[in-house]
Amino acid sequence: MKIAYLILAHGNERHLARLVDALRDDLARTFVHIDKKSDLRRFSTLRRKGVSFCSQRVPVFWGEFTVVEATLRLIEAALEYRGLRFDYFVLLSGADYPITSLANIRDYLAARRGKLFMNSIAMPNVRAGKPLSRLIKYHPQSDRPWEAVLWRLAQRALPTSALERDYRRHLKGMQPCAGSAWWTLPREAVLYVLEFCQTQPKIVRFLRNTYCPDELFFQTLLCNSPLNHEIVPNLTFADWSAGGGSPATLTAAHVQALITPGTPIKNASFFGERDYLFARKFPDDSEALVAMLDAKRS
Repeated sequence: MKIAYLILAHGNERHLARLVDALRDDLARTFVHIDKKSDLRRFSTLRRKGVSFCSQRVPVFWGEFTVVEATLRLIEAALEYRGLRFDYFVLLSGADYPITSLANIRDYLAARRGKLFMNSIAMPNVRAGKPLSRLIKYHPQSDRPWEAVLWRLAQRALPTSALERDYRRHLKGMQPCAGSAWWTLPREAVLYVLEFCQTQPKIVRFLRNTYCPDELFFQTLLCNSPLNHEIVPNLTFADWSAGGGSPATLTAAHVQALITPGTPIKNASFFGERDYLFARKFPDDSEALVAMLDAKRS
């Protein structure tokens, strides 16, 4: 079981260094995309054996398609790597960390080979925060400033009803789905996504101008694929119990619950029960929390 760890990062360089070290393994390699808006010199100490950095960086903007674009570049970099033929691809943020050993992660995935670990739910689901407005409303992208100009002109000239997009026509009958941004996918799934991007550019263009496409792009493509029967909830713990647009920063209480067998994990979720192999989000000064996990992992 060979694993490609794909990391999207823009800061938290001290914790990111701990994450990269924790993922080093002869049967794995870590691929890192650093937001083009971030000063790459801050991450110079991360260059070490077993780590590859995306040379063509994307300026990433929260809630926009640039997150998907950076993820696709990570996938392409991993597939082009000649040292290992990866069986699974794990998407993480720079604020994540494994909560079990890499050997346990390999064994877990090997025993469930072919499963797509990805939170997903059919849209619309307002209670889960996945309304159709994410699709119907046009969302200009910050890496294309002219889109915002044209959108403002259209808003002035046209009634609101004329600006709503017909997602059914654009998606050609596909059921829109959404979940969370982080996933663990087998090789056949990421290959399917890349092929879809090449063969269905019109659908990709439509999804580009949605709200938080990183939470619906992979879900919509894969839930409408021949692999959809293999989709199960993802493997990354995040505490959303307080609500809001971001999960809670992890504390010692979170970590203690994660590493204590039999401890109930309070984690409001619409995606079902699951096992956890990773957790987020860790603060940059995560030394004590990471030490708790490392002691358990060793």
